[in-house]
Amino acid sequence: MGIDTKAGIQKLFMDSLQALAIDADLQLKCTEPGDVPEEISEDYLTWAESYISYFSNELSSVQVDDIRKLYCMVMQLPDSAFCDTNLESMDRPEWELLRVKAKELLSLLGWALKAPPEYINKGHGVFHRK
Repeated sequence: MGIDTKAGIQKLFMDSLQALAIDADLQLKCTEPGDVPEEISEDYLTWAESYISYFSNELSSVQVDDIRKLYCMVMQLPDSAFCDTNLESMDRPEWELLRVKAKELLSLLGWALKAPPEYINKGHGVFHRK
């Protein structure tokens, strides 16, 4: 594994955790034009296990447990947390519970609570965070 890969996984996981932790308005701003609840939940689920795998020697058991607890919470989101509009979805109380846990995890990992970079259009329907 190269340093670029490890650093890339850390950045992608941090971005996904920050997106999960911020308030609904910022979640929309940094994630639209996509399906915000889907993007935020899928990003966290995608990068959490990769982060644990690549950083297992550097993480405490508490950090690993908390990453996995949040993973389980995201996996257990009910269908009612995914509404017709992005704002309607992100204003659901289920997302607030995730925000609280994500903020705690950011603090535990020593990372800032801030919005990740916004998505930019790479063309042909492909979007990536700046």
